[in-house]
Amino acid sequence: MSLFRNQMDKAFNQAINDRTVVNTAPGGSGSKSPGPRPSELLSRYMDGLLRKSSKSSESELESKLTESISIFKYIDEKDVFQKYYQRMLCKRLISNTPSSMELEESVINQLKAVCGYEFTGKFHRMFNDVQLAPELNRKFDDFLATNNVHFRFGHHFNVLTIPTIGPGRLTSEV
Repeated sequence: MSLFRNQMDKAFNQAINDRTVVNTAPGGSGSKSPGPRPSELLSRYMDGLLRKSSKSSESELESKLTESISIFKYIDEKDVFQKYYQRMLCKRLISNTPSSMELEESVINQLKAVCGYEFTGKFHRMFNDVQLAPELNRKFDDFLATNNVHFRFGHHFNVLTIPTIGPGRLTSEV
């Protein structure tokens, strides 16, 4: 049984990480070319699930995300996945578009179980920064009230530590 499982794991790993795309279109030459990276495709898929616009129920989303983590285990380029996922997580947190903060935290914890804290440390810091924002805004409002300072406009601040992603790159993409 163990030999069978090992061979299935090996075959699945090869199938997931094979980027070869064959042109089979009518009139196509049958030529092979490299396709998109599986790590990028998976991170984009998970980003779509984690955005507010997703029409699925939370339990359905959680199931799909858990299945995605199962596939993630087979991806060879985990560092590439990490970069894409970090960038997309940052965009979701800054633009306030996660479908559920609990789902975000669940995914981070599942990734941590697979790859360890070092892999997800940046995700945890970004997530914790956003969790602190309401308290910081409340303290700022208290400060304004105590000092009798009034703004003519509303305000809300988010603080997000963005490791290794330059602010110029991020703002041009958000």
